[in-house]
Amino acid sequence: NTSTGVFTFLRQCEVTLALTVNAVSSAAGQRVYQYAERNTGSGWVPIANSGKEFQLTNGQHTQIVNAQTISRLAGEQIRYFIYSDNSDKVTLITETLPNVSSGTVYVPAIRIQYAGR
Repeated sequence: NTSTGVFTFLRQCEVTLALTVNAVSSAAGQRVYQYAERNTGSGWVPIANSGKEFQLTNGQHTQIVNAQTISRLAGEQIRYFIYSDNSDKVTLITETLPNVSSGTVYVPAIRIQYAGR
């Protein structure tokens, strides 16, 4: 759902997740964190082993890729949280690639892609 960011799986499947974050830090020692939550039907619950942590280098654009294979159940709903130590010092950025027509090829700030059969 593009308005809520919730992924709903219509059938049971095994999928490959690629969650990409493009970030830059304006201070040393900043980190980006991400984790997933599952809707149990009576509320959203964090998925215990879904957490990731990434250290950023000050002033360097960093593309973080979290790739994994996951089993999902029919009707399962998942959403992701992405945050930093200090939102004033970490920025998620969308960039246009160099040497192409302006605005035609992007590196998105966040991209979540599931692939499966």
